[in-house]
Amino acid sequence: MLKLFGAGLTMFSCFAAGCLICAEMKKRIHILEELRRMTVMLSAEIGYANTMLDEAFGSIAKRVSPPLSDFLVHVQEKMQKGEEANLGVIFEKQLEKCGVEYFDFYLFHNVCEMNIDAYLDEAHGIFAYLIEMFGLIPWVISMMVAALLWRWLFNGDLGLFNMILKILGHNPIYVVENKNSAIIALIFVLTWRLVGYAMIMILAGLKSLDPTLIEAAKVDGASPWQMLWHIKLPLIKTQLLLSIIVLTVSNFTNNTVPKVLTSGGPNDATNVITLFQYNLGFRYYQFGTSAALSILIMLITSLIIVLYIKVSNYKI
Repeated sequence: MLKLFGAGLTMFSCFAAGCLICAEMKKRIHILEELRRMTVMLSAEIGYANTMLDEAFGSIAKRVSPPLSDFLVHVQEKMQKGEEANLGVIFEKQLEKCGVEYFDFYLFHNVCEMNIDAYLDEAHGIFAYLIEMFGLIPWVISMMVAALLWRWLFNGDLGLFNMILKILGHNPIYVVENKNSAIIALIFVLTWRLVGYAMIMILAGLKSLDPTLIEAAKVDGASPWQMLWHIKLPLIKTQLLLSIIVLTVSNFTNNTVPKVLTSGGPNDATNVITLFQYNLGFRYYQFGTSAALSILIMLITSLIIVLYIKVSNYKI
């Protein structure tokens, strides 16, 4: 009875938390839509109606909802009184009330207005920065959440991929339920989660290279492949080795993703060593064997780290 009560309480708490998060997200979307509408109307008032700036603020304030209307009224009052309106300070305060950031506003405005040429200019580095940030998303997401997400996507009956296949008239593909494809799916999910970290490390190494070396190689007629193999890769070997070590140790000691994604199945096809060690201790209560296996795992990871230190000539 107590277990049922606890399970019910957990489900109710998750449901309530989901409702609260959903309400906050709806509010955020509404405010972002108002931000976009406000910028479009302001552009029209100034560009087409030739309205004075203070009058344009007052006119638009009547057509948008608070707290954006408060921001426009505040700026209009400052301008009519002849006071210097620090738009940056006022705008920042109103954005805090709205619960959004500068990134939200400018991204929505420029994408909706199709004014993204400057963001794609390599000289500014904005597009590369966004790619790096999106690449880090798998790394910062909780392993439990990521595994649950991919388990739902791979699900043979209710998964997103198979729902699309059914709409297209194809038979569903049972990925995690099949012995041959389950291990491939597990490797894919583990690689997907860590590829962002490796990308950031390698990009940091490439950005730290002396540009004169690349220019000299181009002058000597080196091809892109030759520059990559003979100049770039040798100079970023430390970052490459560090990425390999971090990814290897992280995947080797990871039992969360296999546990949630496949539970070690089917037929122990994905019963990796860390999951096997976990099941020995907490499922079959063979604590001695589980402890010995955990020490073996620690020794293997320590050996990998020592090997990295030796190869990279890192001095402690």
